[in-house]
Amino acid sequence: MDRTPHPTRGSSATATDRLLVVRHGQSLWNLQGRWQGSADPPLTDTGRAQALAAARQLGDVEHVWASDLERAAETGQIIATALGLDQPQLHPGLREGGLGPWQGLTMEEIDAGWPGYRQDNRRPAGAEDPDLVEQRVLSALRQIAASTPGRVLVISHAGCLYALRRSIGLGFIRYGNLCGFNASVDGQSMIRVGTSVALIDAAAPEGL
Repeated sequence: MDRTPHPTRGSSATATDRLLVVRHGQSLWNLQGRWQGSADPPLTDTGRAQALAAARQLGDVEHVWASDLERAAETGQIIATALGLDQPQLHPGLREGGLGPWQGLTMEEIDAGWPGYRQDNRRPAGAEDPDLVEQRVLSALRQIAASTPGRVLVISHAGCLYALRRSIGLGFIRYGNLCGFNASVDGQSMIRVGTSVALIDAAAPEGL
C-alpha cells in the first residue's frame, strides 16, 4: 500500500526532513516523449521557466545539490541563482539509471522492439541494474546529508526518486517535473521518505 501523503504546494517539512528531493525541469526529451536514462538532453525553455517558478516556493533552502546530467545541473543552477545561493554541488550518484538501447526511444518504439518488457517491468540488455541504481542513489543522499548542514534541495531524476521509494518498500508514483518529496537520513543512515511536494503545477511527462 502506498503510504505517501498527497502532494502539497511548497516545501513544508518536519524539522527532521532536511532534504527536499525533486525531479529536474522539463527536458527536450520529456517534451518529445523519449526515454532518457543516463543520456544528456538539455532543458527546454519551459524547463527553465519551471525552475524559476520552483525557486519562488523555496524560501527555506540553504544549499543545492544536483545530478551532473545537464537537465538536473541547470535546474539547480537556475534555482540557486534565483535564491542567491552558492552554485549547486554536483554528484554523479544522483544520475538517472542507464537504459541502454532504450535511451532516446519513445514508448511506442520500445514496445515495438521489446514486446511485453515495459508491462513486465523488465529492462533490456545493457540497462543499469535497478538494485545498483538504488544503492548509488542511497549512498549519494547519505553523503549529502553527512556533509551539508541545514535545509538542502536535491535535484535528481524520476527513476532515482522511485528507487528511493522502492528502497523502503513504497510503491510506484510517477513524479512530474519539479515534484518530489521531503526526506531525511537518520543516525543509522536510514532514509525516510516524507511529505510529497509539487513545486509547480505540471503533469508528469511519459518516459524517464
